[in-house]
Amino acid sequence: MKKYLFISFIVISCSQKTNNINEYIQTPDEFTKAFDDFEVYTINSETIELNNFNEVKFQSFSRLKFVDNFLIVHDFPGEDYVMKTINLETKEIRDFLKKGKGPNEVTSIIPPFSIDKKNKKVYVANGNTHYVYDVDSLKKGGDIPESTFNISLPDGRLRFSTYANDGYILGALDNKRFGIFNINNEKLLSKYEYSGGLLVEQGSFLNHPSEMKAVYLQNYSAAMALLEYSSNDIEMQENIWWKTNNKQEKLSNGNLSIVAGPNQRLGFLDSTVSDKYIYTLYSGKPIGYGDKLAYLSKTVFVFNWDGEPVKTYILDKNVHSIAYDENLNILYAGAEDDNGELSLVKYELK
Repeated sequence: MKKYLFISFIVISCSQKTNNINEYIQTPDEFTKAFDDFEVYTINSETIELNNFNEVKFQSFSRLKFVDNFLIVHDFPGEDYVMKTINLETKEIRDFLKKGKGPNEVTSIIPPFSIDKKNKKVYVANGNTHYVYDVDSLKKGGDIPESTFNISLPDGRLRFSTYANDGYILGALDNKRFGIFNINNEKLLSKYEYSGGLLVEQGSFLNHPSEMKAVYLQNYSAAMALLEYSSNDIEMQENIWWKTNNKQEKLSNGNLSIVAGPNQRLGFLDSTVSDKYIYTLYSGKPIGYGDKLAYLSKTVFVFNWDGEPVKTYILDKNVHSIAYDENLNILYAGAEDDNGELSLVKYELK
């Protein structure tokens, strides 16, 4: 099926507000019930073509990041490149991060990437090597990182990592849930034990735009960890609505593997943050064989940085990923329709 790429703009007059979320959730669970008494907004959209969507082929929108009117897209599994960029000023799409073992290339098909919004930098982790890109340079077509550094640890590496404010990298370790690495003095602080293991509790980190805070959202559970960090400590506040019954085991070759439990389902698909809020794209659907609907959602649940529910947005399209422009109060999302056609949609939030 040929895939097309569009940008969609919100039709504000079609927005509706209701307080009954159960009108839109087919199978309420422990997580969605937490939002029963909070406002729900439904939003519709219209579609506009990008300039060169015929030349640049997308495989997916598995992750989105926004900075300074610029989007970085994780295009899993991709062909020759693992990411693409979209300049929202010129509406041009460009390939980014070539696969390979050469200079500035990546061997990982799912490299963690994050944004330092304060300094307009993009951080990409390829194993122990971390690339730092300048956003203004990327906008002009420059693909060479402005700097590179390595994080060499005695046991494994920082996984699912994100840039953290004031010169830190935050991630998960094989034997500890959270580790914070100081880029300047190369010291690592780790804290908190796993209950199910690294793979069972895998997820994604998002850094607060300006404060020394972060959030960790799990892929296979409805579980959120709110973190505050410093040079000498990591403090956690955790909310768990339901936990996976998956198990982790070590194979004969030493690698870790997940043993799927009965009724396996997905938790959080993607998320994006502002100074005030955490926007979470939630699935809650069972993972069926060959069924990609579990990896799509129309519901965005919003928390404040104390982990308290605030409101829900019901999107008009199934989407894989979300990214937020705080200046314009715009939510971007990577959508896919029933025919497998991809689009980039844009919503004005309330």
